[in-house]
Amino acid sequence: MKSPAMRVVRDIRHEYALIVQLVIVSVEDDHLVCHSWDGETAGNTDILVAKPYLLRRTPFDGGERDGVSYDYTSSIQRTATKDATTETQVIVPTYVADDVIYAARFTDGGTDVVDDDYQRVSMIDMNVDGRAWAKQ
Repeated sequence: MKSPAMRVVRDIRHEYALIVQLVIVSVEDDHLVCHSWDGETAGNTDILVAKPYLLRRTPFDGGERDGVSYDYTSSIQRTATKDATTETQVIVPTYVADDVIYAARFTDGGTDVVDDDYQRVSMIDMNVDGRAWAKQ
């Protein structure tokens, strides 16, 4: 079965866009606060974008995954411990205000991320920059 084609649309209103270009305003534990971006000018309305699952804090902080325990010191830094080995890890490249990202709108299933007011976050960072945890 063929996969449906993905259509890239730049739409600063975010009404019908499948994929949108945004600029980061701030970085939270599980999501980014962004503004629309047309390549030259940023909007002024906050748009919440979920981080990719493995880059989020909430699912892993104080927990264990695949025999490794994680304790977070910030939204972009954590300590990973396996057996007697401990290392500090950071997201590389780090999320920085004014970085441009591409986000997709989730329509089915959602992102499982809510903001501080318990509002569902319906967009997700496509991570085209290849961010991942790495040893500091």
